[in-house]
Amino acid sequence: MPRTQDKKKAWSLSARVGEAETRVEQVEDWAMEATGALCTCLEQKRPLQRSNIHIVKVPEKAEGQDIIGFVQQLILHRFGQEHFPHPPVIERAHRSPTQRNDSTSSTNPRPMLVRFLSFQDKVKILHLSRQKGELLINKTKIHFYPDYSAELVKQRGEFEPIKRKLWDMNMDYSLSLCPSRQLWRRKASIP
Repeated sequence: MPRTQDKKKAWSLSARVGEAETRVEQVEDWAMEATGALCTCLEQKRPLQRSNIHIVKVPEKAEGQDIIGFVQQLILHRFGQEHFPHPPVIERAHRSPTQRNDSTSSTNPRPMLVRFLSFQDKVKILHLSRQKGELLINKTKIHFYPDYSAELVKQRGEFEPIKRKLWDMNMDYSLSLCPSRQLWRRKASIP
C-alpha cells in the first residue's frame, strides 16, 4: 500500500509541475508579446516627434491668441527672409500642458512645442539657431531644441555625472542621439 500512495503522490507532483511549467511558459510568451508591442509602440512614436521642436524661455502670453502666427513671425524675424522667403508651415503649436504658476511664470515660462509640416524646416531652424547664437525676445534669451522622447531624455540623463566631470576637466563634449556614444575633446587653452 505505501508504495501505491508514493506512486500517486509522484504522479500528482508530476502533474502539478507540468501545469506550473505550462503556466510559466505562457507568462513568458505574454512577456515577449508585451515587450514586442512596447518596442513597436516606441518605434511608431519616433516619427511623430521627428518634426517637433521645443522653444524654451519665451515669456508667457507673448504669443497672444495666435501661437502659430507668433512662431512663424518669430522665425521670419529671427532668421531672416533669406532663409525663409515664406513662413514655415506649422501643423500645430502649443505651450507645454503643465500647470502654470503665476508667481514663477515670468522666471520659468512653459516651453512651446511646435510641429512643422516639413522635417527640413525643423532641421534648418535648429541649424540656424545654433549658428546665430543668442536669440532674444524682450531681453530674454530663448532656445530651440529638438523634441526627444521621455525614454531618450532619461537615457541621456544617465550621462549627467560624466558630463559634469568633463566640464570640470575643461573638456567639450557632445552627446549623439544614441546615448551610448559620447564624444569629447579637450578645450584649447588660451594663454
